[in-house]
Amino acid sequence: MFKVFTFITALILPFSAFSFEVRTQIQEGPIDPFDPLNGTINILHGASEKIDVDSFILEGQKLQVKFLKDEKQPDDQILSTYSFAITPEKEGLSALSPISVKVGDKRGESPAITYTVQYKTPDTGLRLRAFIHGEEPFYPGKRLKFVYKIYYRGNVKLTKEDLPLLKAEGFTKIGELDVKDSKFKGYSVSTITQEVETLAPGSYSFGTSTLEGLINNDEKIQTTVEPFTVKVVPFPTEKKPATFTGGIGNFTVKSRLLSTPKVMIGDIILLEIEFTGKGNLDRIELPNITCEPGLYGFFAPTQTPPYATIKKNSKKFTVELVPLSALVQKIPALHFSTFNPESQKYEVISSRPIPLSITPQPLPTLKRPPLKKAPPVNWDQIAVQPENLPLQPAIEKGIVSEIGLSRFYFLMIIAVFLLIIIYFGKEPLTRYFYREKQKTPLSSLKKALQYDVHDRKFYWYMKEAFRDDTRLKARQFLDYLDEVRFGGLESTKKAIYKRAREALS
Repeated sequence: MFKVFTFITALILPFSAFSFEVRTQIQEGPIDPFDPLNGTINILHGASEKIDVDSFILEGQKLQVKFLKDEKQPDDQILSTYSFAITPEKEGLSALSPISVKVGDKRGESPAITYTVQYKTPDTGLRLRAFIHGEEPFYPGKRLKFVYKIYYRGNVKLTKEDLPLLKAEGFTKIGELDVKDSKFKGYSVSTITQEVETLAPGSYSFGTSTLEGLINNDEKIQTTVEPFTVKVVPFPTEKKPATFTGGIGNFTVKSRLLSTPKVMIGDIILLEIEFTGKGNLDRIELPNITCEPGLYGFFAPTQTPPYATIKKNSKKFTVELVPLSALVQKIPALHFSTFNPESQKYEVISSRPIPLSITPQPLPTLKRPPLKKAPPVNWDQIAVQPENLPLQPAIEKGIVSEIGLSRFYFLMIIAVFLLIIIYFGKEPLTRYFYREKQKTPLSSLKKALQYDVHDRKFYWYMKEAFRDDTRLKARQFLDYLDEVRFGGLESTKKAIYKRAREALS
């Protein structure tokens, strides 16, 4: 049950009589000794006054708060509610110091209140607590922390340990286990943390966590934590940008040239694209930026893929581009999409254009060798001395000079005569040289006798003798021949030949 505070005085007095009012309340009822104590802060203020969420102070220390809701009140006022958590020092009656906050240009504080701390269970020498640190809902690619806290006091020896959260089944482990030791209310505390990354949507269940041990090597003790279920929800399909590649977080993007802006067509441009912000940088991937409006058709990628580096809260990509046209005057604004888990909406982030100066490649100059002037020709000398003509050496080295003119004419006459004989006697010669002996059924039968009765050629020639014979006697012989070959009918070569002659008659 919560203590309820009203603002009757604030509602009765006119708004001009005060600037704003702050009230606090603390959760009542039994709590676990190791759980934080939850409380709320109610601030009644004017609608035009803004609350500075980073200005909450408790006992000189900054207090982390979480906004819950705004409710409209009469006289143009708003009741804003925030939650916070503190760690009680002991069981019983305690006091909460004033909490101050800045609203508009003024700072105010709540009055001090008292509250009672009551523990649910008696104090023991061994306790186990489990937590999942991360803001819900959990989307694919979001990073969480699975945390166990082991509280022990005195001489405790563990005999059984079953901590399913540390196995992180269905999640990707990020780094090694982080184990830290501390003190809390007289207990020694071991905090075991495993950072994980969600993968696919679905419900992931983790069974009961159990610790068993002995106190002073005598008394058995056991502590457990109820099963956990972690639900990973899919990204919304509504209004999902085509450029979304899985990046989750709140980011900004900027781009700059790593090379000179004055290039020629075909040169390589080095472009750096940097994402900065809060979220999972590993999930940010570049789409094919050469398909972006203003880049498609004007730039081409090289065979070198983009190179990525991550440092602190930024991820840089180095991209190689090749300009294809001198008409391009800039690298246009590049657009990327991420999913902001806080607003649960897709966000399109853009870089600024980068001016370029692109010139065409100069045409290559062809160097021609100088022309050599031919020596002057003395035509009078050529006319007087025919042996100086260019054709004279060729004639002297030709066939005529080797065999003589009369023999040359004789060979030409013989060649012409042979061509006439071949042309007019082509068909008779062809028939003579390429004539084929006529095959007869009887010749095929005699050819078959040259092979054994078990040779397939014997049967081939036998059937060849009756290839064009359609008479009944011929068909009956061929059936008989197949029965001898395939049906197991016993016969001899002589008997088969005799029946073949009878079939031919």
